[in-house]
Amino acid sequence: MTNPAFDQLLRYNGLDCCGTQAILEILESQLTPVTRATYEQSLRLYAPAMKMMVRGVKVNKIAIGQLKHNLLAELRGLQDKWAYLTRELTGQEVNPGSPKQLKDFFYGTLNLPPQHKFTKGVKSITTDREAMEKLIKLDLPAVSIVCNLLLAQRDIKKTLDVVTTGLEPSGRIRSSFNPCGTDTGRWSSSTNVYHRGTNLQNITEDLRHIFISDVGYKFFNIDYEQVDSRNVALEVYLTTGDSSYLEACESGDLHTQVAKMTWPDLGWTGDPKADKALAETPYYRHYSYRFMCKKLGHGSNYLGKPKTLAKQSRIELHIVEAFQEAYFSAFPGIPLWHQIRIEELQLKKGLTTILGRYREFHDRLSDEATWRKAIAFLGQSPTADLINKAMLRIDDELPEVQLLIQVHDSLLGQYPEEQEDELFPKVLSCFANPITVTHPTSGPRTHLIPSDGTVGWNWGKRWKEGPNGTVLEIQKDGLDKWRGHDDRQRHYNPGLSILDRRLS
Repeated sequence: MTNPAFDQLLRYNGLDCCGTQAILEILESQLTPVTRATYEQSLRLYAPAMKMMVRGVKVNKIAIGQLKHNLLAELRGLQDKWAYLTRELTGQEVNPGSPKQLKDFFYGTLNLPPQHKFTKGVKSITTDREAMEKLIKLDLPAVSIVCNLLLAQRDIKKTLDVVTTGLEPSGRIRSSFNPCGTDTGRWSSSTNVYHRGTNLQNITEDLRHIFISDVGYKFFNIDYEQVDSRNVALEVYLTTGDSSYLEACESGDLHTQVAKMTWPDLGWTGDPKADKALAETPYYRHYSYRFMCKKLGHGSNYLGKPKTLAKQSRIELHIVEAFQEAYFSAFPGIPLWHQIRIEELQLKKGLTTILGRYREFHDRLSDEATWRKAIAFLGQSPTADLINKAMLRIDDELPEVQLLIQVHDSLLGQYPEEQEDELFPKVLSCFANPITVTHPTSGPRTHLIPSDGTVGWNWGKRWKEGPNGTVLEIQKDGLDKWRGHDDRQRHYNPGLSILDRRLS
C-alpha cells in the first residue's frame, strides 16, 4: 500500500537534488581558472569544517558554574539600578526586554531624537545597540547612564545564553561553520542543526577560559602578526611599486616604524626598545604615537575619511587630519593604490586579491561606500585565505592534530600532549606560506607573514598586564607563548574523578 504523503516527499527531494545538479552544471561551465581555484579550495574546506562541527569543544563545567553565579549577581545589581532610575524618571518601572516600553521611555518620556534602522528597505524606530550608542554620544549624563545600564544587561544576558543554551548535554559546545558564508572568504559561525551552540568566532576574551582541551590533549592557538597591514603593504607594492610601507612591516615593529616615518623629528635612537618606548609616549590626551599609528593607520588604509575616523576614535578632527597628512606623506603609495584600484573596479566591476580571490561588486560603482568595501576586501580577504590554507595543510599533513575553531585570523586546535615538542613546530610550519607579488618595473617581492603561537589547556590567556606595567598570572592552564618547550603540568584535570579532586 502506497503512502501519498511519503511519495510526494520523495518527489520533492528528488526534484530538489536534480535542480541543484542542473544549476551546478551551468555554473561550473562559467568558471574561469581564477574562480575555479577559489571554488575548489572552498570545497576542500568543508572536510575540516565538518570535523570541527562534529567534534565541538569541551567546556569546564565548574568554571561555567562560577561564571553563571557571578553574571547573575551582576545582572541583579544592574536590574535593581535600572528599576530605580526608570521609576524615578517615569513614575513606573520600564521592562528592559520590551521594545515598546523602551521606545516609549527613550523617545516619549525622555523626548530623545528617535533612532531608525532599515530592514529590507523598511524604516523603523529602534532601541538596538547602535541606537543606544548614538544616544550616549548626546553627552547627557542621565541618558548615558540608562543607555549603558541597558547595554550592560543585554551583554550579560547574551553571555548567559552562550554558557546555557549553547551547551550540549555531553559538556561540549558544537556550532555550525560555513566556509562560504561571506563574500570575502571569511568563515561564518552560528548555532547548529539542533539549535544549540553559538557563534564561536565571537567569543570574547573574558569567556574563553571556559573552553578546555580534552583529556590527554593540549590547545594551540596560532594567529598571524599584523596580517591585514601586511596584506595592504603587498597590495601597495604590487599596484604601485612603492615598497616603503612593506619595509615598515618587515622592520619587526610596524606601528613604531610608522611613527618614526610619520614624526621623524621625535629623537629616535635606532635602538628598537628605546624607540618603542618613545612611540608609547602620549601624543594627544592619553593616546600614544604608536596607538595613533595603529588605530588611525588601519582606518586610513581602508579609505577612512578624517571626519569618520575622528568620530570613531573620539579624537579631535584637526589631530586626525594632521596624522593622515603625515601618514600619506610617509607612504605615498597607499593613496595611489586607492586611486588605481578604484579605477580598476569601475572599469572591470571586480577585483582580484594578492592570493587570487576574485570578487564582483554589484553595488553602485560610483559610490564611496562601494570603494571602501572593495579596498577592505583587498586587505582582509587574504587573511582568510591564509588561515584556510594553513588549516588545509594541517588537516592533510598532521592527522594527529584536531582542528577546533577558526576565528577569522587565528586558529584553535589541540594535539596529544605527549607529542607537543614534535607536533607544535610542524603545526606552526603549516602557517609559513610565503606570498610573492610582482610589479612590472620594480620586479618580484616575496614576503612571509610571521605567525605567533601559544599553548595551554584552556583558551584564555595565562597572563595579563597589571598596574604599573606588572604582569600577573591569572590562570595556570591558560595560553602562554611557545618558547620551544613548555614545562607546565595541567592544573585542572577534567578526567579526574570528583572523589579524587581536592576540595580546597
